[in-house]
Amino acid sequence: MYKVLVVDDEVSSLNHLCNIIKQKSQGFVIIDTATNGAQALEKIESAKPDVLFTDVLMPIINGIELAAKVKETDLDILTVIVSGHSDFEYARGAIQSEVCEYILKPVRPSEIEKLMVRLRDKLDVKYYEKRKLFLKRIAGGNPGGDEKRLKNLFPDENYYAAIYRKNGLPARFSEKGFIDIYSLPDEKVIMYGRDENEILSICPADLIYQKSWWEYFQTLYKRMLDEASFLTAIVRKDAFESCELPRIIRTLYNNLDESIVIGQNQLLLQNNIKPLAGFKDDGFNITMLEHYIKINDSAQLKKSILQKLKKWEEDKYPQILVEEKIRFLLMYFSNRGYIESINEILLDDIFSETISMGNLSNSICSLLFADQKADLIAYDKEHDYRMIIQYLEGHLNETISAQSICKRFAMSQNTLSRIFNKYAGCSFSKLLTQMRMERAKKYMMENPRQLIRDIADSIGISDQFYFSRVFRSYYGVSPTEYMEGLMVKIPE
Repeated sequence: MYKVLVVDDEVSSLNHLCNIIKQKSQGFVIIDTATNGAQALEKIESAKPDVLFTDVLMPIINGIELAAKVKETDLDILTVIVSGHSDFEYARGAIQSEVCEYILKPVRPSEIEKLMVRLRDKLDVKYYEKRKLFLKRIAGGNPGGDEKRLKNLFPDENYYAAIYRKNGLPARFSEKGFIDIYSLPDEKVIMYGRDENEILSICPADLIYQKSWWEYFQTLYKRMLDEASFLTAIVRKDAFESCELPRIIRTLYNNLDESIVIGQNQLLLQNNIKPLAGFKDDGFNITMLEHYIKINDSAQLKKSILQKLKKWEEDKYPQILVEEKIRFLLMYFSNRGYIESINEILLDDIFSETISMGNLSNSICSLLFADQKADLIAYDKEHDYRMIIQYLEGHLNETISAQSICKRFAMSQNTLSRIFNKYAGCSFSKLLTQMRMERAKKYMMENPRQLIRDIADSIGISDQFYFSRVFRSYYGVSPTEYMEGLMVKIPE
């Protein structure tokens, strides 16, 4: 419910307006009233309303002055001037104070009803954008804000939360093509993803009935599983108040970062997660691996790395620790001149795209033994890149992964990553998503009367709601809004 403060020094006018607002508005509640501007400022400070209705001519501080003082605060309140004066000077003062609306007395119920719809639409957009900013800030490790502001952003009494991610951790060194994913404004469940492979889900507790949040998420998890990727999900079982959101979101992100095991599908309760300190391993035998490199014994090197990764796979060793040890190994050999310096973006792609420890082993051995200069020369032409793009354009309606492309074109994941970073300037998966969104946009332009689920299916995405979120993140409007805009341009 959005909060309204009404200010008027005439009690009869004050009561009249309050009665109209109560009768003709949905989603609003009058939290208080005031009879002059000074009293209103005190109540604004404590109540923090979303909407301020104020008369113009009042003692101590008049309505225009009140609006100006409200503008100087950081409360972002929508101010409506209600006046018996149509004088230009009042209107100009209201404009200068960035008043949202200026209406004349006597107030008509039909006018207030239309006004409240406009105000609600503006507030919906405002709070939607503020929630987006809040979630992005929390995901980046920033403070969450005070309790009252959180209550404005998340007004329900209690919430449930969970987070899930497809494949490995998000890339840290390559941000080109990186795009945040948000739930649509009309979705009841609030969602955020640092990229298209991830969703943090914040669900109002009132939406969950008949079965528990844990049971609901188990069903959702099974529906999301597919053979072309692995999935990690962390669920907080108990409901909580909005004031706890910053702490709970940070904990969920930490849990996710510490729980992802390459190639393993996992559905975990938040309080059942094994701490990183519980994983004991000395890492690679550097001396032995260095010996294999010196004698150019790639078979033994690969076997040793595979054995270590196989053990980590059996022990469900988290990616964050595997990556730490592999980065140390590659840095060690790079510093000693056995291999060229490691491209961090390429390594990012390897860890984010790989779906098994065996696949990771092949990629690491390729980095250690491949003649990178020869490899780059071999792929200096755009022929292979253009062949892959041509294939993608003809198969966007199918399930496609980096691994399936590597298999079809007989190349390593390292080679695929190098090609796309050189010619596309981003990873394979990011370009694939971009191509799918562009194709969807093209289909909408050709026929704006199509069903969203049919468009999603035609570009290889089975979840129409996921498709809508990604589309909006790319183009700033939902598929429905985009097609409605196209329909307006079509003559009847």
